[in-house]
Amino acid sequence: MADVFTKKKRSKVMAAIRSHGNKTTELRLASVLRAAGITGWRRHQSIPGRPDFLFRHARLAVFVDGCFWHGCRWHCRMPKSRGAYWKPKIRRNKARDSAVSILLRKNGWRVIRIWEHSLRTPRPVLAKIRAALAKRRGTGYKARLNVETFEKLLGELCARLTEQCKSGQTYNQSKPFENRVREVIKTLLEKFKIPVDFSPHPYGFPDIVLGQFGVEVKFTTNDTWRSVANSVFESFRSKEVKHIYVVFGKMGGAPEVRWGRYEECVMHVRTSHVPRFEVDLEAEESLFKKFGITYDQFSNLSEEGRMNYVRDYARGRLKPGERLWWLEAGPDEGHSLPMQVKLFANPSAAEKLKMRGEASLLCPQIVGSGRNRTKYIDPIMYLLTYHGILATRDAFSAGSAAGPERGGIYVQRALQRVEHQMVQAAHYLEGALFSEYWGRDVAPEKRVKEWLKMADVYAKVANPPWKPSQVLFRELPEAR
Repeated sequence: MADVFTKKKRSKVMAAIRSHGNKTTELRLASVLRAAGITGWRRHQSIPGRPDFLFRHARLAVFVDGCFWHGCRWHCRMPKSRGAYWKPKIRRNKARDSAVSILLRKNGWRVIRIWEHSLRTPRPVLAKIRAALAKRRGTGYKARLNVETFEKLLGELCARLTEQCKSGQTYNQSKPFENRVREVIKTLLEKFKIPVDFSPHPYGFPDIVLGQFGVEVKFTTNDTWRSVANSVFESFRSKEVKHIYVVFGKMGGAPEVRWGRYEECVMHVRTSHVPRFEVDLEAEESLFKKFGITYDQFSNLSEEGRMNYVRDYARGRLKPGERLWWLEAGPDEGHSLPMQVKLFANPSAAEKLKMRGEASLLCPQIVGSGRNRTKYIDPIMYLLTYHGILATRDAFSAGSAAGPERGGIYVQRALQRVEHQMVQAAHYLEGALFSEYWGRDVAPEKRVKEWLKMADVYAKVANPPWKPSQVLFRELPEAR
């Protein structure tokens, strides 16, 4: 039987069939799930095969297969024209579906594939998904993987990674290092049948969940064992994890990888947009010992209960003349977050230059139009939340920042005065800060060059327009 459409019409019909976002497949199931009150799923997560729906905590991947594209035995009607093209294509699609399902199952995921036609009567589909969610998959770890055994494995992990670093395989960004930690852990845990997720939730804590054990990965290119950690509220903590460890890659100085028990490594709270822990593998005393409670006890507190301990700790660190800003601390103490606040005029000249260099590097928008009244909000808030310094826009563009010369582009001269500090900050600031302010991390040696690219765009609308890449960092090879 000849095709009922002309070649031109058939081409238009096939082009209209999208690979995702179709009303009869993904969008239909999304509507069904919402109507049934089933939550906890995410769309198109970056794991093999990009499942249409992913329930991370249940390790359940759900695909909605269109009857035509995936070769439904009842409803896949091949076009009569170009059969030599369509039949092999559908076969390849089916083979890929099978390979993706096998790969996901090998990595510890359960897989449900739903045909497009089954969504016409969604009740059986919902029952299948509910049953899978109710029967959450166990980790399958063997009983002999106790704390002692796991800590021995962490020792082997760190020994292998340290040896690799000594042989020249070092890292300059956190993500490749974290992925390498996952690869080695997967090898070490093969006999225990524990799956390692290589595409975790971006905000999940800890970074690597291994049944009742969890590993938070920290990384720095500096010669220090200290780093900013997660929020004190731990909003995305995995509920199944009972024992949390830190694996720390220190690439500065003599590269080395160590591990430590998380509750023993947390030694301070610093204030960002929310209070965050700091960890130090060489800490003499843990923060929770200072609190007078255990980490497990702290984790079981409400947010307000946790903040009570944070406030008391911050009060005990105040110096004469310093005050705290509070968030819902009480009827007479209403402000923002717990922090020790100083005026920008108080620090030494060297400290001011250092802080201006950091804020300027993180916030290239300061080179933009003077009519933009919001361009200094981010740098001012950075100084406030990360350094406890209360500043104004004058810290970045006034004569005190730009030098005694009058006229011209003040912010340009102000930046020229902190070029050295910006270059230094590019190498010692944590990658998490660039992810926060730039939306992505960049290798330390490429940060100044990337800053210039962004600054050039912002400065186009300045009055007068100018090009930072033509006047700043002229003697810096890595900026060219």
